[in-house]
Amino acid sequence: STVLGNVIFNNTHRESTVLGNVIFNNTHRESTVLGNVISNNTHRESTVLGNVIFNNTHRESTVLGNVISFNTQSESTVLGILISFNTHRESTVL
Repeated sequence: STVLGNVIFNNTHRESTVLGNVIFNNTHRESTVLGNVISNNTHRESTVLGNVIFNNTHRESTVLGNVISFNTQSESTVLGILISFNTHRESTVL
C-alpha cells in the first residue's frame, strides 16, 4: 500500500503454479487513485495446460473525470475438443 502525493496504489498478487500437467492460478487486485482517476481492477486467471482448461474473469471499474466505466468479461475455454464460452458486458456513462 503506497501513497505518492495524490496517488494511492494498493496491489495484491497471489500466484500458485504447478508445472507438469500445469495448474496455474492467479489473483491480481489493483486499486489506484490518480488525481480524479479512480481505477479498480480485479483479474483472476485459472489455467490447466495439457487438455487445456482456461478460465478468465476480468472486472474493471474506472472513473475518469465524469466518465464512469464498468466492464465485466468472463471467458472459459477448453482447447482440445474446444468448448468456448465468452461473455462481455460493458456499461459506460459519458
